[in-house]
Amino acid sequence: MSIASSGDNTSEDVSGYAVQLEDGIHPTQETMIGISRSFNHFMKKAEKKQSKNLLKLVEKSTSFEGVMNFDNYQVQLLFSPRLANTWSLPVVSLTCIAITFPKISKGKARSLFTSVGEGLLYTGMVEECLNTASEYADIQKETVTLWHEVQDNKKWLENSLETHAFRRKTLVEILTWFVNKAQEIVTEITNKGFNANNPPKKLIAANSMYRVAQTIMLDYQGNNGSISEKELFDLICGMIADILAACLTNIPLVIMKKCNESASEASVEAAAKLLGSTRE
Repeated sequence: MSIASSGDNTSEDVSGYAVQLEDGIHPTQETMIGISRSFNHFMKKAEKKQSKNLLKLVEKSTSFEGVMNFDNYQVQLLFSPRLANTWSLPVVSLTCIAITFPKISKGKARSLFTSVGEGLLYTGMVEECLNTASEYADIQKETVTLWHEVQDNKKWLENSLETHAFRRKTLVEILTWFVNKAQEIVTEITNKGFNANNPPKKLIAANSMYRVAQTIMLDYQGNNGSISEKELFDLICGMIADILAACLTNIPLVIMKKCNESASEASVEAAAKLLGSTRE
């Protein structure tokens, strides 16, 4: 818009850019001022609720390499066709693995857990707004259910993620455990048969974990097992940060769609709050 570079030209009428009412009706200056004040009020209120933990995590992202690296195409498919993916599901799978490392302090694990919880609120908004096809909607629902299970019961598909269960395991043994558990679930479901157009939600979650855990295993073995537990934890955190950061670049588009698709006060209020809470 030309107004964006107009500098001191504050007299130009921008009402046409801000709001569209019924045909032939133009908002008064008082109406425009009221809308502006209302929007700013919601935005400033939301700014006070910045997701500080999430911000610290995404600041670790220096590129978007993690978006490519979490799923290695050398990992053999357990069934056909290849399932669609979302931003949120691999983040949950990666987090489940990272929080089981016994030598990582509880503080670090808790910080990651909190950051991911904050991040999933926004990845969910992006997915609901931009990935509306039914196949993505099913994955989104399963991810929400999966995260609640992790968050409330510290379990992944009914398997405990408590640290004491992994205390005596090596990194290879931990990764193998996730690979085997995921493969067992996938094999059990595929042996019974399923509708490829509507795969069971449990299959979606297990397949994601299988591919993510196998990918990390390949990376670990590619380094001859020389990566320490802390280094692998940081590597996984980096992948999570990259995925979240890449997803968050879609927030401006989500805000625009919320304003454009509905003229309701609730929709515009939601857009203002989203802009405020994600400004940093």
